[in-house]
Amino acid sequence: MSFSSCFPTVSGFNLGTFSSSNPPALEEQLLQKSKFVERNAPNVSAAELNFLNGNFGTISASAQLEVLDHKIKIWKKLEHIAIAELNLANLNLINEVRANTGRGFEGLTVLMKQQVALAEKSLQIVEQNLLVAVIDRQLVELTMKMQML
Repeated sequence: MSFSSCFPTVSGFNLGTFSSSNPPALEEQLLQKSKFVERNAPNVSAAELNFLNGNFGTISASAQLEVLDHKIKIWKKLEHIAIAELNLANLNLINEVRANTGRGFEGLTVLMKQQVALAEKSLQIVEQNLLVAVIDRQLVELTMKMQML
């Protein structure tokens, strides 16, 4: 499951349609890194996404730690996908600007800037949720330690 299908407001563009020129070395590195991250990021299943939203009621502290560890792993997967989407959106914008320099392309550029902004916001949301899961895990660990005293 790709990030775009999880967050439909963020979708990539076909990079090949924007420029026939070869991208400079930095852009090529960014594109390759984005492709590498996308290929190597494990897919996030619908079951995992449902798990993130699950309410587990009253469970033991050790079970809470297991749940939070699993949530952290899923959020990290989503973070890798969000980074790849953001890199791709930035590359698409750069290539569109280069391909259309001097022509009337403001409408498409505005749309692509919005796509970059949405990708940034999606990454921010993922990172915030990852941080919440990490903090929750630390709170459970601290509670367990305090109960041992």
